[in-house]
Amino acid sequence: MPATILAVTLNVHGEDLAAADWCGADENPPHAEAFTGLNKSQGQLVSMDGSAKQSTDADLGVSGKLVKAHINSRGGVTMGPSKTKVFRK
Repeated sequence: MPATILAVTLNVHGEDLAAADWCGADENPPHAEAFTGLNKSQGQLVSMDGSAKQSTDADLGVSGKLVKAHINSRGGVTMGPSKTKVFRK
């Protein structure tokens, strides 16, 4: 699976994947970002090749399996580490 993360479900809690976690409908009180069908530490993300993956909190954060790979990915037209900022509509 390619390392570059393009999109995440709206239940990501935080503005930066390097410091975020997944919030869930099972939390009391539920976060504003939570929605039915995904519980605490459950989210989904899309990679550069269009593949989708179920994710857990272990994938997020600066040392998380998927975010760490995203940060360390190289190539394309930009220099340096990949950005981890979350853009919300």
